[in-house]
Amino acid sequence: MANIRMVYMGNFRIAGTPIFVSDMSANPETSPKFYDHIVGLRDQNFGDGDKKGPVDRHSLQAGGKHQIQKKFWRYAPVNHKVTASGPLTEAAARVLLRYAISGRAFDVVCVFFKDGFARLVSDAVISSLSVTARARDVLTFDAEMVGRGTTEVDYPTEELDCEKLLTWDRVEFQLGSMSGINFADFSVNVSNPIIPIYVAGSLNPKDLRIGIQEVTGTVSTYGFISLVSYATQIRFNLGYGDYIVGTVFSSELSKGAANEPFICSIPFTGARDRPVWIRSPS
Repeated sequence: MANIRMVYMGNFRIAGTPIFVSDMSANPETSPKFYDHIVGLRDQNFGDGDKKGPVDRHSLQAGGKHQIQKKFWRYAPVNHKVTASGPLTEAAARVLLRYAISGRAFDVVCVFFKDGFARLVSDAVISSLSVTARARDVLTFDAEMVGRGTTEVDYPTEELDCEKLLTWDRVEFQLGSMSGINFADFSVNVSNPIIPIYVAGSLNPKDLRIGIQEVTGTVSTYGFISLVSYATQIRFNLGYGDYIVGTVFSSELSKGAANEPFICSIPFTGARDRPVWIRSPS
């Protein structure tokens, strides 16, 4: 009988760096593909009640013989996906943003509970990463990774040293050369479209091709600010170095309510005639 276990010791590791999580999963995704209709089978008779199938092969009218519907199927390719979310530490922010921006591959180990059960997803790349910073709160992340294979491994559990979470007071933002802006929150999303390459002889991908990276996000400020169609750059620092990304802004979204401060949210998209990331810590 299987024991019911809590995931209170859970964490995952990217290239050996432990990252604390509030939620994670590591599941190979696949399902049989079914085909319901082929030539010669009918599942509905439009000519004679609920009868199915022709009387004989020369008849033009359906009816007379019962014909059992058949399902044809095939195996589907496997998608090795890991999802995780949680608070950010400095070490976690460094590792996640480094691999998301560069698109480099790594091994990720998801350790689920105390006695060391883990899943190893090999040659993974970050397909999407969102980092959110809100005033008076800790920074959080939401990540999705795709790999080439999944195996179950025995991974020794070890107690991890406590780390200070990244809080709002460590964060710096700047829009172009503008100064004196009171920020309410900030989010940046890095998306790497993954194109799996399959070859004969295996349902697992042989390789993972990364498409054109897209960077989006939102900056929210206290007080009105208009940056419509204004091309500039955003600089943000999470306490250990500058990230600078070339951006184009969209129309601002203003919001105000009784007994609440007025907030102006401005979506942005990374855009530049050269690499969109002007600077990022190594």
